[in-house]
Amino acid sequence: MDQRDLMPYDSTQHALRTRTDYFQKLSSKLKSKLGEFLLLIAEEEQKIERQRQVLARISDFEPYACFTRVDRGNAGVICSKDIVHFMIENRRGISEFDCNYVIKFFDSTFQGWLNYQDFMQIILPCDDSLLRTQATQQR
Repeated sequence: MDQRDLMPYDSTQHALRTRTDYFQKLSSKLKSKLGEFLLLIAEEEQKIERQRQVLARISDFEPYACFTRVDRGNAGVICSKDIVHFMIENRRGISEFDCNYVIKFFDSTFQGWLNYQDFMQIILPCDDSLLRTQATQQR
C-alpha cells in the first residue's frame, strides 16, 4: 500500500495537482497562443482605461448628462437601440449586436439594459479612484 493511500484526501491539493498536470500536458504552441491572447486582452484593457481617463479629465464632462443624452426615451435606462441612435447621430457606426454585447457584459441586473451605475462602470476610470470621484462630482 502506498503511503499516500493512508493520508486524508485533500480536494484542494488534488485540484491543484490536476490543473498543474493538465497545464504541463498542453502543447507549447497552445501555451504560446494562450499567452498571446492574454497579452492582447491586457493591452486592449489598458487602451480602454486610458480613454476613460482622457474622457474624465475633460472639464465639462458630466457622466449623468452623458447618460441622459444617450437615454433617448428618458426611461432611466439605456438599451442597445439608444446606443445605436446616439452613435448614428454622432456619425459613428455600431451594430445593435455589438451594443447588446456591451450591455450583456455590464448589465448588473440582467434586464437587457444599462442603469446609471452600469453606465458609470463603462465610462469612468477604474485605475484612478481620485479621477473617478472628481468626474462623478462634476456638474
